[in-house]
Amino acid sequence: MKKSFYNTYLQINNDYFLYFNSVTASYIILTKTKHCLFTDKDVNSLKKENPDIYLKLLDNGFIVPYHSDKEEMNVIKFNREKRKYSISEYEVIIMPTLDCNLNCWYCCETKIENTYMSSNIRNKILKHLENKYSLEPYSILKLNFFGGEPLLFSNKIVIPLIKQILKFISNKSISLIIGFTTNGTLISDELIDILQNLQVNFQITIDGGQEKHNKVRFYKKNHTSTYQDIIHNIYKINTLNNVSITIRINYDNNTLFKLENLLTDLNNLNKNRLLIDLVKIFQVDNEKIEEEQLKNVIKEIKENGFTISNFLNPNNYTCYADNYNQVSFNYDGKVNKCNFIDFTKAEEEGKLMENGMIIWNDEKLACRLLARIPKNCNICKLLPSCPGICTQKILQGSTNCFFGNKSKDEIIIENFELIN
Repeated sequence: MKKSFYNTYLQINNDYFLYFNSVTASYIILTKTKHCLFTDKDVNSLKKENPDIYLKLLDNGFIVPYHSDKEEMNVIKFNREKRKYSISEYEVIIMPTLDCNLNCWYCCETKIENTYMSSNIRNKILKHLENKYSLEPYSILKLNFFGGEPLLFSNKIVIPLIKQILKFISNKSISLIIGFTTNGTLISDELIDILQNLQVNFQITIDGGQEKHNKVRFYKKNHTSTYQDIIHNIYKINTLNNVSITIRINYDNNTLFKLENLLTDLNNLNKNRLLIDLVKIFQVDNEKIEEEQLKNVIKEIKENGFTISNFLNPNNYTCYADNYNQVSFNYDGKVNKCNFIDFTKAEEEGKLMENGMIIWNDEKLACRLLARIPKNCNICKLLPSCPGICTQKILQGSTNCFFGNKSKDEIIIENFELIN
């Protein structure tokens, strides 16, 4: 046995040390005495002198079967590659439209008015799912709707497509998981009815309390408020039998100082189905965020019984677009892997044919799938739990750390504060 290469520790005060193992995403706090025992002794000596500490460290991945550091790294990289080329799960992103009924100032999505997916494209996508299954049978189908606002034309596109897919999988051993990244204003009763017995997840954005939210997220046509509509719809979604809801709070300092009303309005939800995701508006510099207020908000959210998403997690797969068994369909039938791009002819990575087959641009696909993480990531002790640099950024020449200029100690402490 040996000490894992992926252990990191830092002193949090005169008497205690915080340990983190990124393979298991486990935290342990050791007294200074026990810390010295672990760092000064080899594993066998520790086992003899203090078996309780030894077993605790072993159970949480801080002590592992002996491999060289290089071999331990290779296991991590191998598991990532194995996941990348797995064909048991097929993830399909569908962009029904690039139009939106809101016009938030910070939105980075490409928006094109009066665009929507035709029934012909929808039928070709269905044929594709059927052909894909016949060639490479998948046991899990992840169907994610994105946009634009994906529910803008739900009665014409989303609901008919879900009904077609349910019919297709009815006599097959396929588990369907449906996801929506939506502003939450257009949740119809018909959609709720069709989703009632399905496994569903929603990501819905709210920009703080009612006053702050309505200054940013209002209806494009008449500039009227959206907050109460969204809260009402979240409660409607919360009644589904098998649903998880992520409330994404895009924040700046003004958001952080006015969050109490939102927590009150969400208080009667089934919190076991709810996750709060705090995301800084990317146009706002880190230096302009008051860290103490952010810590107060995190504390307040947890004290109100909500769970906050964390960013160091061994289930943080690298981006879905990095995986072989994944595709993104734009409203006009353009085929890509990444859906955070400009959907131009130059960016297109494949063609959806009339029979549902995709003719991939082999050169582009190979470049994406064979892209390797930068050397600085290979030797990072946080690698197993880090979301990583997405392939799209690597292809564009970026080697910047996912966490920017933050030190490992800062990252570990911030993540610890989110989950404890």
